[in-house]
Amino acid sequence: IKELNSKLEKKNQTKQEAKELKELKSQLQSDEEKILEELSQNYNLELSSLCSEILEPNILPVSLEFPKTNQYNVSIPNDDGTGDSYTSELVFDLAVLNKTELPFLIHDSYLYSNIRGKRLDRIISKYNDFQKKQIFIAIDQIETLEPETRVLINERKVISLYANGGELFGESWNNAIN
Repeated sequence: IKELNSKLEKKNQTKQEAKELKELKSQLQSDEEKILEELSQNYNLELSSLCSEILEPNILPVSLEFPKTNQYNVSIPNDDGTGDSYTSELVFDLAVLNKTELPFLIHDSYLYSNIRGKRLDRIISKYNDFQKKQIFIAIDQIETLEPETRVLINERKVISLYANGGELFGESWNNAIN
């Protein structure tokens, strides 16, 4: 009888622990959803503010959404073109840079290649607002940018690389070895 009572007690304890675990998981999921909703609202305000300066007036602002607790989307609603995808990424990075202690940002040239019009000029101009943080960019074909943007880049550039002698370390990394 003692042995059966002991087993029964352990089984009841296991059921109680399972019930408590289920309740804790439910509470955790609820807390995660609330935090992500707050995070989304907070960042969407920042994204909206940045977009009012960067995007054209008739374009919806970049938005941050969490379809699941382990997934997020950053995009311009109703537009999934390559240039808009890269614009969304750049604007989101600026929002993160602005809202966190992150000290620097690095963007490579491929992010700029599909962004057309004055949008790219406005993004580069926005970089200039971050005086207490560092932003490193690699950008090609600055001759397509507005004169003010080219001046800004030339004033702020640290290094300029080019073919036929202007490569980093003096030679192209992909030359065949003689």
